[in-house]
Amino acid sequence: MDSDEQYPALAGFRAAVARFPQGVAILTTVGADGAPHGATVGSFIPLSKRPPLLGVALDRRAGILPILESAGSFALNVLDEGAVDVSALFATKGVDRFASVPWSRGPHGLPLLLAHSTSVIECRVDRTADGGDHVIVVGAVLAARPLDERPPLVYSGRRYFGIRSVEVAR
Repeated sequence: MDSDEQYPALAGFRAAVARFPQGVAILTTVGADGAPHGATVGSFIPLSKRPPLLGVALDRRAGILPILESAGSFALNVLDEGAVDVSALFATKGVDRFASVPWSRGPHGLPLLLAHSTSVIECRVDRTADGGDHVIVVGAVLAARPLDERPPLVYSGRRYFGIRSVEVAR
């Protein structure tokens, strides 16, 4: 089993990466019993426009990973800046994450958190790849739509932020 001592650059890496601002999303999927499941993710990236693909990294220990692999599809709900509590809730283990958050099924049957999102993207799992202690899930986009023009939630330095546009002198 790997230990932190095997990676001398780990502490510096963690501190450096913590300064990289990331959007915050909730990955949702449906279990074999039809129940909704979800987890907060900060590592996702658009990969391709033609065909539309995105990637999301999930910790190998994440409880949602086997559910996602079985379901074969997922949605990414990109959170708005007012959804700090929703992000924290979906990062908490052992709670009913959908009991207090409004949600509905999207066109592909996936749970969508429309009241707390700036956009939603529904995907079919295209493939997975090894990502060290994470699994990289590549999703083929089935449907995507922007919602209200609310600013997105951002995470950096182990804190949440909203963002505002800034005028750039030309």
